[in-house]
Amino acid sequence: MKAVFVSPTGDDLLPGSIDFPVASIGKAADLAAASGATTIYISNGTYPGNVSLSGTSLALLGGWTVVFGTWTRDCSAGARSQTRILALDAGPAVSVADAGFVFRSLFVQTLLMAAPVVDQAGGSRTALVASNANVTLSDVGLVATDGVPGGTASLGASGGVRSCSGVADCQEGAAGTPWLTTARPSDGGRFTANGFIAGDGTPGQAGPDGQAGRDGGLGQTAMSCYLGCGCGVNCVSTGPLPQQAEAGRCGCGGRGGSGGGAGRGGGASVAVLAVNSTIRADFSSLQAGRGGNGSSGGAGGQGALGTDGGTGMGVRCQTKPCRFTVGSNCSMMPVACYYGNGPGDEVFIDLQPGVPGGPGGRGADGQQGGSGAGGPSVAVVLVGNSALLLDGGTVLRVSDGGIGGPGARNGASALIQAW
Repeated sequence: MKAVFVSPTGDDLLPGSIDFPVASIGKAADLAAASGATTIYISNGTYPGNVSLSGTSLALLGGWTVVFGTWTRDCSAGARSQTRILALDAGPAVSVADAGFVFRSLFVQTLLMAAPVVDQAGGSRTALVASNANVTLSDVGLVATDGVPGGTASLGASGGVRSCSGVADCQEGAAGTPWLTTARPSDGGRFTANGFIAGDGTPGQAGPDGQAGRDGGLGQTAMSCYLGCGCGVNCVSTGPLPQQAEAGRCGCGGRGGSGGGAGRGGGASVAVLAVNSTIRADFSSLQAGRGGNGSSGGAGGQGALGTDGGTGMGVRCQTKPCRFTVGSNCSMMPVACYYGNGPGDEVFIDLQPGVPGGPGGRGADGQQGGSGAGGPSVAVVLVGNSALLLDGGTVLRVSDGGIGGPGARNGASALIQAW
């Protein structure tokens, strides 16, 4: 079989002959590769689905009317608009590689713009991608729909409270130094052999922590205190020893908020992306839509307040030693041991703790993320060793580049770009 035939009324279970056409271009390409056919005839109609061809040279010829089984070339002025390939996913509507390809009397359109996704760069729309290929476009309309805007950037998380001993690590209680600028915005995306890489901004950094507060006051001190009163050999208590109540505790500093998420770059809209390929176009229209807008960086998280200082623990000081009151020593029973000379003779001093230390400083808010760049609108992008050959009947059309977030670059609007 020298050719494969495709019709909207066909069936992919059929052999793809002129009398029994298949229904999809993908099935026709498979049959052509298996049979050695070099031409696919496509009757007028709409063919949903992305088309991917590689390794075998093919001519895809649209613009055919079929009446009672007779195939006739449609030579009207609007013939190419009658045979339509409409992409169903976000990838290139048509991609070709590693061979030579001819497209005639076809209209190709990418998937319509999708909604942006939070924290993701906007998707690009490309009507035709050619890699290591020679492509001829004759009476072909390529339409790339608008690039997808960059998704909304996430907000930074609020800070918590730092842990501190409240004694050994007290500081001055200063607040964390606030950020005066946002993170770096994007200076634009770029094209590579794998397509467009959107220009995302830089994530924000965490806000600096607040310091612990100033030292608390020292606790009250007594120089002669006795500790312990139990029945031992001599009803012994320890002392006299100095004792001191705890110092006041300083407050702990608040932690800074985390940085805001990076603003995301908008997607590109490109009619033709050629990678190490040659594109020849005659009497064709190559049209790019609008580039996707970039998004602003997310706001940084709020810094946390520091905690207040607190008092330490007070201490009770017994000023008299321990004595026994019955028998000659603790081995004789009954025995009772008391501070001083017995119940009622105890002398206790309650030592007061130090005054509270200063409050901890507030953590600074996290830095706002940098904005994403707008996506470009380009009719033809040439990457690597690529060339574009146009005749006088071919028209290149572009729209506006996407608008970058605050401080970020807007997307380019260009008929031809080389990378």
